[in-house]
Amino acid sequence: MCLNTLWTKERTKEWLSKKSNPLIVYKTVQSSILTGGIYPIIQNTHGRYKKTNKVDKRTLTTVHTGRGNKPYKAGYHMCLTKKGAKVWFGKVLKCEVKKKDVLAIGTQNNHTAIVTREFTFIDEDEHFKDQNKE
Repeated sequence: MCLNTLWTKERTKEWLSKKSNPLIVYKTVQSSILTGGIYPIIQNTHGRYKKTNKVDKRTLTTVHTGRGNKPYKAGYHMCLTKKGAKVWFGKVLKCEVKKKDVLAIGTQNNHTAIVTREFTFIDEDEHFKDQNKE
């Protein structure tokens, strides 16, 4: 799962300056009857999701866009709209992302998406009933 296009740093900075903190975004997940957890819909590189999810800064790698081969830091891909998240055909949950954790913004499947190093699910979901917010 990669961004198709990447916004410039200037466009990203300007857009973020006009938004409130935290950002409200959407994540598509799949659930597992066997483990009782929820997981990424495409690449299960992070394992089972928790209420708050964070990529270790030491493991952040650079990936490239599908078009134009532009580099950006890998992280969690989040959709800005519920409609954009529904493209992935899974359960859509509302999340929060702090602006300081945004690594990149661009398009993915013709919808605006952000890549972040950390996010928190804010939808109440049965998979989080025993977890505390970190």
